[in-house]
Amino acid sequence: MVSQGNFVEAEIAKNRIAELREQIETKMQEQLKSKHLNENLELEEGHVQEFNKFNKEWEDKENSFKKQAEEQQESLKQKQEEVYQEKRKNMKNLCQKNLSHQLNF
Repeated sequence: MVSQGNFVEAEIAKNRIAELREQIETKMQEQLKSKHLNENLELEEGHVQEFNKFNKEWEDKENSFKKQAEEQQESLKQKQEEVYQEKRKNMKNLCQKNLSHQLNF
């Protein structure tokens, strides 16, 4: 009877050890899955940050380009206005000289 009891206890212990191993294995798998999920989330966050950084730099370059284009446009407009005014002044002086010269004849 004692031997029989030892076998029963041994079987119970064996089953308990198997159960504990299975629990440990399941827990380790869950931890590994969790670790992989966290790594994937960190990677995704890194990609999002990189994408946001790229977008900000692109927008900054675009704004800089637009500002520079506007400044160049304004500069060209001013130059054209100056040339126009100078030509107009020259034409006016030339017309006045021709008119006074014709009046003197």
